[in-house]
Amino acid sequence: MASTLTNPIDIPPFGLESILNGDGILDGGVITCAQALGWFTEIYIGTSDSRLLRFALQAEGNQLESYAALTELKVTGNGKPVDELVVIPSIMRALVLCDSTLHFYLLPSLEPVPYTQIRPIRNTISFCVDNRHLRRPPPPPPSLLGGSPLAVPPVELCLIKKAPVTSKLTIGLYALREKLVSQRDIPCPEGVTRATRIGRTLCAADAENYLIIDLQSLSSLPFIPVCQDYDQKDKFAGKPRIIPINDEEFLVASLMAGGNTLGVFVNTRGDPVRGTLEWPAFPESLSLDYPYIIALLPNQTVEIHNLEQDQAIAQVIPAPSNAGEQRHALASAFHGFLVPSHEKSSKMALRKVPLVRV
Repeated sequence: MASTLTNPIDIPPFGLESILNGDGILDGGVITCAQALGWFTEIYIGTSDSRLLRFALQAEGNQLESYAALTELKVTGNGKPVDELVVIPSIMRALVLCDSTLHFYLLPSLEPVPYTQIRPIRNTISFCVDNRHLRRPPPPPPSLLGGSPLAVPPVELCLIKKAPVTSKLTIGLYALREKLVSQRDIPCPEGVTRATRIGRTLCAADAENYLIIDLQSLSSLPFIPVCQDYDQKDKFAGKPRIIPINDEEFLVASLMAGGNTLGVFVNTRGDPVRGTLEWPAFPESLSLDYPYIIALLPNQTVEIHNLEQDQAIAQVIPAPSNAGEQRHALASAFHGFLVPSHEKSSKMALRKVPLVRV
């Protein structure tokens, strides 16, 4: 499918709105990851100098609502960057990977989970939470339940861990609620450093291929190379891109000869489904806001494809004109989040409307 906008729509599905100003907050650091807790209108940010920042939507007198900084803390004392940040609404926890250690925090306060309850897990290469469990909504407040908190099911996750002496990789299976329960460790295919989970299935990537890993049968099946441009294979430095589409489907990006990149949809058995989509370059980041696939490209443009219209391009957002507004990554919020509009005053202003008697 060509990467051109053949049938532009009158009203584009997405618009850009600045919601946070890093001046005076980042102090020389840069944002490495971000997540939103939409039901609580909160945004959490990880930085390159080991900090976690919490912002909440607040009203300032008669001014427009804006996100204000509420909490700042250091994950580690060595200034290493925050690599991954995942919020889990159903159990109100945040998982943070920094300096090869997975840390656990309470939401929305961002207070660390006490060590007596859950200790950080060292030698963690990466982790992934079951995508089905990430979509669960937050529990209702106890005040609506007669004062008793609602019992919520645990959330399942996987950790790719490296043994400190042998450097052997394993996949740790865990269940998380108030405490973290280790279910078992299973062998990890050599070279796997990244994975996304749906139920019993991991869609993972090693240095060369994407593969499907069955967590019950322990089978692994490579199904497509990360880079199919064999002339550029040694020079290719892009990270594998994997996102879940639904409970049975993944999307991966595979670099083709000539620089174009193919988006391939596969089911949990590794079989191709749907058609493919194409980007002019290997994406820097991918995100899903169904039915839209959103890709950040190396030239800073954002391409948006519509899954319900044969993966056709629905919108192209041009690169920012200001070099200081460089885009680094995309992040989605399963339950959405509020975006203050700078046009709200004019859009909501009272207008006199003439009435016609009929």
